[in-house]
Amino acid sequence: RLLIEFKQFHDLMINDTGFIDDIKEIITAKFEDNINRVSAETLSNISLADVLPKSKIVYENHSDTVKDADRTNVYLKIAHDLHKKYVEGGSEFEVNLKHECRRNIVCFVQQHSDLSGAD
Repeated sequence: RLLIEFKQFHDLMINDTGFIDDIKEIITAKFEDNINRVSAETLSNISLADVLPKSKIVYENHSDTVKDADRTNVYLKIAHDLHKKYVEGGSEFEVNLKHECRRNIVCFVQQHSDLSGAD
């Protein structure tokens, strides 16, 4: 499930060329020497079968806000929901992550939860 939802989220953002163009410089500067960049490139190389169900978190939960001019907020809401499902301590589908990786994700979600309107 985790890989499927994260890959679908990745593809949703990658296919939004306006969004990618807007954040390309930010991403390049932030992850210039970071190992997470390798992981993102690896995710780009994964193909999912078309018969797999679409993630409710990625494609449905915020479909009412998809038409927003600020697509970043939609993506932040999706990231927040994926965090709650897979990263948040005690979540049903919590994954085992290195402490530093978990800390970085939690900090990112906390910093951006005000922008996304997520609780």
